[in-house]
Amino acid sequence: METKLAVALALMAVVHSLPYASERKCVPSLYKSDYIGQVGEQTQRGESTLISVMGTAYYDVEHKIQVNIQMVKGEGFSLNQTYITDDNTRMSYSIDNESGKCVKWPNKAKPVEVICNDSPDLVLVGSLRVGGFMLDTYNYDIDIGMMTATFERESFTLLNAVVVQTISGIKQMVAMQFGNMSTTDIPASVWKIPDSCNN
Repeated sequence: METKLAVALALMAVVHSLPYASERKCVPSLYKSDYIGQVGEQTQRGESTLISVMGTAYYDVEHKIQVNIQMVKGEGFSLNQTYITDDNTRMSYSIDNESGKCVKWPNKAKPVEVICNDSPDLVLVGSLRVGGFMLDTYNYDIDIGMMTATFERESFTLLNAVVVQTISGIKQMVAMQFGNMSTTDIPASVWKIPDSCNN
């Protein structure tokens, strides 16, 4: 038993002392990224649903805003949606892009911030070599839940994330894959909160 414990502790020490990238790297403060994934939800009544999502996420950390323009599909429905998190007002908005209907609620998640490979809130879970790339997986507390995210080490590019969270009493597990990250060609119009959300 003691031998097994010693081996386990040694393994943990190795995992948590794995090297970071050769220099400090951060996710850009202004960027966009395409994504595809699944959202599992459980309501307060215990009902469960599975939703597919595909879209583009836009982040502007300096101006404290995140926008997701996405197609959401579930059993018997589909929705062309814009989801906005505005940390200036600490509000979140969900807009039906066809009808213009807007639903808003207080945002209780951790504010949007620049994440770097040496951020104290990132807790290294482990690392894997895939081909010629080192991938590092971290846990990150978002206040309303936990995100487990994987980054390519040298570029510190976000590859995928799993988020377990509770929003307005609804429990969610979100699994996303990311790609086509870019810091250019971001139209100014994506940051505008529709007038229907201000009523």
